[in-house]
Amino acid sequence: MTSAGSGPELDEGVLAPSTQKRDWRPPSWPLIKVALTFLAVFVFLDTIVVLLGNALFLEPLGVWMTSATAAALRLLGIETIVEGKRFSVGEVVLSMDGACLALNLKAMYVALVVAYPVEVRKKLVGVAFGLPVIFVANYIRLILTGVAADSLSRSAFTFAHDYMFMIFMVFVVLLVWVAWLEWVRRHAR
Repeated sequence: MTSAGSGPELDEGVLAPSTQKRDWRPPSWPLIKVALTFLAVFVFLDTIVVLLGNALFLEPLGVWMTSATAAALRLLGIETIVEGKRFSVGEVVLSMDGACLALNLKAMYVALVVAYPVEVRKKLVGVAFGLPVIFVANYIRLILTGVAADSLSRSAFTFAHDYMFMIFMVFVVLLVWVAWLEWVRRHAR
């Protein structure tokens, strides 16, 4: 029974909500830490590419990749006209920009490696292994883009260029990252 003004009667063993003991602890946030690290590194690298890339390396890299792609297409018997960072295959004119060079995907890969909680030496191995593989895969994608421009209808080429080849590159980046994760797992201390 309650006395006047003393509040509701409680069953034995049950504390009032304001005095109840809490077993709650703040959860461990490793996934959130990894995600925030990934986001910070990716935004940083992408910002560098956007702000400094054109002046420092985007132009010469674009010209070089355009020439290399055109040379490979000519070896395949596809007539290609090159003008700076642009090349033509038939009526299709392609311009080599940051997306064609897969710079954002390379930044994404580096951010994935850097964000993963493992010692720095293994991160350096991941970057040193992964970037050349992604570079070669992107070069193959550029050659396939030229082949598609030469052999597909305009709408099929546009679909392949805008969707299929981009999905291919994202798949390559994730595959390289998973291969590096497997290497990290096998070389765990």
